[in-house]
Amino acid sequence: MVAVHRVVFSARAPKLAQRILEFEFTREHVLKTLHAEPRTELDRAFQTIVRNRVNRGGILAPGAGLVKHGEGGRGLAQRWYPETLAQRIMVLSAHQDRVRVTQGDALNILEQTPFSPGTVIFVDPPYTAGAKSAGKRLYTHHALDHERLFRACAGLRVPWLMTHEHDPNVMALAWQNGLSWRSVKMVSGHNVTARELVVGRDFRWAEGLGSLLLPGTVTQPSLFGPDNNLEQVETTAEYPPQ
Repeated sequence: MVAVHRVVFSARAPKLAQRILEFEFTREHVLKTLHAEPRTELDRAFQTIVRNRVNRGGILAPGAGLVKHGEGGRGLAQRWYPETLAQRIMVLSAHQDRVRVTQGDALNILEQTPFSPGTVIFVDPPYTAGAKSAGKRLYTHHALDHERLFRACAGLRVPWLMTHEHDPNVMALAWQNGLSWRSVKMVSGHNVTARELVVGRDFRWAEGLGSLLLPGTVTQPSLFGPDNNLEQVETTAEYPPQ
């Protein structure tokens, strides 16, 4: 995905958009693109976008299968909307002078982030902290020291927000670092409604959001609670407890 971001936020964005518009979307051409060895970063960016569009759930990890039937029987083409993709790329590219793409150790970056007015950080790690985490099969680079991540976020001097999996291990990490969380509804790539966690220093800013943040009980998380029943899990906490 780094290649996609680098190309989108550069002068090469129009070439990527044009390649998408001109691509003859057939199974033969898709497979040829997926198996080709990219010669340039532009080639890799285009290949990544095609892979994301034709793999089930947009999964890029090795072994991910291709879409078979798709919505409305469109098969591989169910998520291939060239005009929309090209338009979005150009909209993002218009802000390239305000974006810097960095490929590196995110934990080091978080730990070295100084206070700077106007800086806000959104953290979206691979969901691999739980015993049955989906991220271990969804991402090639899924290994992460989650304890270090939570310590780094707790020490940040700028506003930040993290999304994470709905798991007691994540709640415990938040609690241990003096952080709060809220449970929110989300829809998976398979159109299944589930829950995930939003973690932050506090949620006073969200008091007027109403039903976006699900109600819960102020409690320390239990690692042995009925976490297999989402309707019974206590998923909201403030630190320190009231």
